[in-house]
Amino acid sequence: MVNAPDMSRQRFTGKVTRFHAERGWGFVDLNGTDVMVHVNDCKPEDVELFTGGQPRPGDIVSFEVEPRKDNPEHMQAKRVVGGTDERCCNTKGKGQAVPAPGTGQHLGVIKAFNTKGLGWVQCMDGITAWVELADCIGTRPVTGDRVQFDLQPCEVKPGKMQAVNVTGGTAPMDLKDAVLGKDMAKAKAAAPAPLLQLKRNANGHLIGCVCALCQQSCASEIPVVTAPPITAQPGPGPLAGSVQAAPIGLMKRPITGSNRSGPYSGGMGSMGRLY
Repeated sequence: MVNAPDMSRQRFTGKVTRFHAERGWGFVDLNGTDVMVHVNDCKPEDVELFTGGQPRPGDIVSFEVEPRKDNPEHMQAKRVVGGTDERCCNTKGKGQAVPAPGTGQHLGVIKAFNTKGLGWVQCMDGITAWVELADCIGTRPVTGDRVQFDLQPCEVKPGKMQAVNVTGGTAPMDLKDAVLGKDMAKAKAAAPAPLLQLKRNANGHLIGCVCALCQQSCASEIPVVTAPPITAQPGPGPLAGSVQAAPIGLMKRPITGSNRSGPYSGGMGSMGRLY
């Protein structure tokens, strides 16, 4: 157990023992004690672009320590410097797209490329060129991608060169497409259940309705279905020989009156009870 007051504003050096890139946290060893480290407490390698600086297992980093807010008995690394990995937010979609054929005269490796579509490419001749997403063709580059491009003077970075006609990126052009596969399952689970479609008769009433209109037209026994029609057997009745047979499993409800006498005899109540 380390003593927090004795370590206030002191810097220490330790080795990153494990780090979960997607979750953004891990542990660094400090003289045999595991100290938690979070990517939000790590200084980016490029502060302007907010790229790099994420720890990876084996990195030797320097840091300060503070008690964890949710668990003061344990320490957490703060103001961490020395991480050599790219931040996970800048590598989403890597390997999920097929690069377009290139025609550029130069080759290089993406040194850093952030979520805003800005970064640097390390050219084969040693120079570093500015690169923007607007100058990329077909796919989006991420850190570590080998790309092909042309060079021209950079307007936003005087004295630097800018890569144009960039091909070779391995991520989808839109970052939203990079996580589409993960989001599809969540969206499907959150989708509302389809509404129950109740079958209705020719009058637009529910099947089995015994109102005066349906009794007069016998529509209560004539469901409106999309199944292929089946010719009914000839026989007595106002619609004999022309009706469609009810689909399998749909029982016709005979229209019969009740033994009770009264103004609602033979009617259907609001709760589906037969009077």
